[in-house]
Amino acid sequence: MSQSEFVIKNGILLYYYGKTKTEVVIPDSVTKIGDNTFQSIQHITSIVIPSSVKRIGFGAFYNCSKLEQIVLPDTIRSIEDNTFEYCINLKNITIPENVTKIGKRAFYQCRSLTSIIIPENVTKIDASAFDGCKNLEYITYHGISFRNEPTNYLFTQTIPLHKIFHAIECNEDILTQSLWPAKLKFSVLWGMFFANPEDDKIFKQIKSKFTEMFRFLINENDSETARKVLETRKLIKKGNIDKLILYAIDKRAIEIQVMLTDYKAKHIGFESDEEIISKKFAL
Repeated sequence: MSQSEFVIKNGILLYYYGKTKTEVVIPDSVTKIGDNTFQSIQHITSIVIPSSVKRIGFGAFYNCSKLEQIVLPDTIRSIEDNTFEYCINLKNITIPENVTKIGKRAFYQCRSLTSIIIPENVTKIDASAFDGCKNLEYITYHGISFRNEPTNYLFTQTIPLHKIFHAIECNEDILTQSLWPAKLKFSVLWGMFFANPEDDKIFKQIKSKFTEMFRFLINENDSETARKVLETRKLIKKGNIDKLILYAIDKRAIEIQVMLTDYKAKHIGFESDEEIISKKFAL
């Protein structure tokens, strides 16, 4: 890519004049990407930013509507206001570990984002940072992974993400969130539990609703989370495992049913040979 396509002054990338190339590799001589530098350039699909860049200005990639992926360096400390606003085809982005702030409308209307990992160093996320990300389903925040609720017809989250982030930060009693759908509550709670398995407050919340929460995993056929629950050996007991096995049979969640049956055989035990045979034939 020709250096003449870039206008750089004192290490600041001010303008980009590439007319046709869809892939942009920013030169190592750049230390800062200026405000609105790539705004509304419609043909770019990918951008690689070198580690020489320490700051990306606000609105730098605003309305780059065909941008699908971008590589951010570990040297940046914040995602500024409007940085990726209306990047409606942005599918993949990794927020560097050193980022501490995500600004206003930073990812506004990034409709193609389905998952994002927010580093633990992030201490400030503006309330509007992810507004309009209607397909953002899998989220990790403060090491806690959870599934977001589907969006409504107005393309806004059923529960705004900043409220979920606040609840996680403050270690709130998730079950008291009366407006949260059960699916979202349970997903966040499981995430908090796996991130902090020794937290008594979280454990008590899950224990109080355990049967309902594990049935949620069966209904979703979420064998991965169910396996993590079993590995903790904290919540599955003699008094609840049979009901869960029968529920898994009823819902035809075969993989979870097998896991529960194996768990009972190894850690609880069957009462008789007849019971073992009946469980096997239930498959």
